[in-house]
Amino acid sequence: MIVEETVRGKIEAADKPEPCDVRLCDFDGSRFRVFVDAEAPTIVYVSIYLRCYADLYDNGAAGKLK
Repeated sequence: MIVEETVRGKIEAADKPEPCDVRLCDFDGSRFRVFVDAEAPTIVYVSIYLRCYADLYDNGAAGKLK
């Protein structure tokens, strides 16, 4: 919910872009980062770390993400 609210807020406030760096963890060890660089304030980066990604990748996750 925090990731969604942060990304939605950045998109909805596109007329007033501001840098941010929000990092958080979930209960299962997943980590998320929403980042907006001061040098490119109109681009929102979202990073996700999942401990089980190797298993997902082996079962076709890369194709689904494309």
